[in-house]
Amino acid sequence: MKNRKRLAGACLVIAACLYIVSIKWAGLSPAMAYLNAFAEAAMIGGIADWFAVTALFRHPLGIPIPHTSIIARNKSRIGHSLSRFIRNNFLSGAYVHASVERADLAGKWLQWLQAPAHREKLADGLCRAIRYALRAGQDDSARRFIEATLLRYASRLAPATLIGRVLAALKEDGQHQALLDDTLTRLAHWLESPVHQRWLKRQLTQVIFRLINPRFFGREISLNRFAGWIANERLIERFSRLLTEVSQDPDHPVRRQLDQTLDHFIERTRNDPVMIARLDRIRDELLSNAPMQRYIQRLWGNVLLRWEADLDSSTSHTKASLLDFIDHYVQVLDQNPAARDWINTQAITLIPPLVASNSARIDAYIRHYIDQLSARDVVEQIEHNVGNDLQYIRINGTLVGGLVGVAIHALTQLALLF
Repeated sequence: MKNRKRLAGACLVIAACLYIVSIKWAGLSPAMAYLNAFAEAAMIGGIADWFAVTALFRHPLGIPIPHTSIIARNKSRIGHSLSRFIRNNFLSGAYVHASVERADLAGKWLQWLQAPAHREKLADGLCRAIRYALRAGQDDSARRFIEATLLRYASRLAPATLIGRVLAALKEDGQHQALLDDTLTRLAHWLESPVHQRWLKRQLTQVIFRLINPRFFGREISLNRFAGWIANERLIERFSRLLTEVSQDPDHPVRRQLDQTLDHFIERTRNDPVMIARLDRIRDELLSNAPMQRYIQRLWGNVLLRWEADLDSSTSHTKASLLDFIDHYVQVLDQNPAARDWINTQAITLIPPLVASNSARIDAYIRHYIDQLSARDVVEQIEHNVGNDLQYIRINGTLVGGLVGVAIHALTQLALLF
């Protein structure tokens, strides 16, 4: 901007020199009259524009002429007008809604993520965020605060109510039967393995042998083969048949018994003082168990240290998992227009109300920020951003003024001919 100021000042000085030349050598040529008109009007235009530009920011020549130093004197009013303009025009619900609707944020997000370098950058950013959170959590004061907060809310937790609500929700949607079906399927699959059958047979044989192995005259008589036959031919066979019957019969007595047991337990979590007090006592014992708390603290500390070491590693499993998730996410977005439409719909639903509800805060922040600035800071900021254009106004004023002076002189001479 200083160079532009020098150029504008040089134009004014040149106009003054030309004016002196046109006066001193006025009789040399008729063209001197036109040069005189140009220089005189150029000086007038240049000085007038210098005064106008300078009056925006400060008093010309330091003289407190009325209606000068406009920006400095009206700093607060300008700031309030600016904040109101931004709030009414850029933060209104209708404008933000239309802008978000046109933006296709999901499409732009997908386009950005399709570049491998951007996916790498996102994964690195997530790793940095996780590393920062882990290190912040290891600070003693932060750890004590987190522990105290968790203990406080855990001590207020009503375990009976929580368990009752979870079980009621499962039973209401029939999820407990789906869970039973999944468990039966897994058990049946487990029992199909000969290795598992042999292991279970050995365990049952040992139990049965200890229960029914008789003694005669102080000596044990082994019934291992008999116990194994009972375990293999009776218990396992019967258990497998029961699993099949329950899984295939939606109205099996076991299922009805499960419903009745769940209903009874849910009712006890709501209305049985003994059950409620027992669960509260278990909660209090767990929370006040110092050895368990120390064990959990050591375990959690080791987990954090290992996780942080993994993040610092060049072959980080965390970063690899994040990249794998991001790749899958990009693939889903690319192949599923409905997913992109859902993201855009959520953005349209959430962003305009969020901006509208905070527009007053943004307005107040802009006002407060400008009110805190000194008049000199405001002048320097505005002059720094638009100063070059204002100096070109001075240059143009000098040149245009000179041209207008020549045109007026020519018209005057033309009028004198008639």
